[in-house]
Amino acid sequence: MAAAKTMNQRQFDEHRGLNETVFHGNRFESVVFEGSLEDHTFEDCVFQSCSFNSTSLRHTHFESCKFHDEIALAGTPFRYADLSHATFHQCDLTNSDLSQSKWYDVTISATKAVGLNARGVSNARHINDSTTLHASLISDSQLSFADLSHSDLKASHFDHTRCLEVNWTGADLEGSTLSECDLGGGIFDRAVMTHCDLRGSLFNSINPTLIGLDGVTLTSDQLLYLAIPLGIQVDDS
Repeated sequence: MAAAKTMNQRQFDEHRGLNETVFHGNRFESVVFEGSLEDHTFEDCVFQSCSFNSTSLRHTHFESCKFHDEIALAGTPFRYADLSHATFHQCDLTNSDLSQSKWYDVTISATKAVGLNARGVSNARHINDSTTLHASLISDSQLSFADLSHSDLKASHFDHTRCLEVNWTGADLEGSTLSECDLGGGIFDRAVMTHCDLRGSLFNSINPTLIGLDGVTLTSDQLLYLAIPLGIQVDDS
């Protein structure tokens, strides 16, 4: 990443007043992003002590952006933000707070999000009283130690993502695909995993006595991991 051009609140507001929607190589310091930033593009940007709380970021694209302050060990807050159709590619969201944000059709790819707070996020889009759509994609990313508790992530796709010791407590993952993911050490208390496709993923803490697994798709090798909490010993000798 090239040396970033520093931009404070006043400078950003000036650019925003000119209706600029593309920012490349900027270092934003103590900027409060608010209102609507829909259809914006941020490439190779650094966000230090910034906030996106309650901001509308629909269709906004973040490419190779850094939201983590390595000195303060703090991430960037996006609480209650609308991230519908937003994309994060090759970003650093370590320790960022995306809790209660809208994730409909969000894409997070090749991104480091260790310790991400995504408690209570929802990928639901309500069309009418009888129709609700669900969509989100997380691929080739690092989500270890994240908090996804009490989230509504039905019909999500997690692909080739490291999810070690993730808190899934009370998460609704019905109909989701978790392919080639490492789910080791995860907390799945009261999680909904019916009709999930777990083929190719590693897990060691999904307890079939505590979680409904109706309609779940597994490989025969994965059945061994479900046998452990049941006290079943498998001997193929």
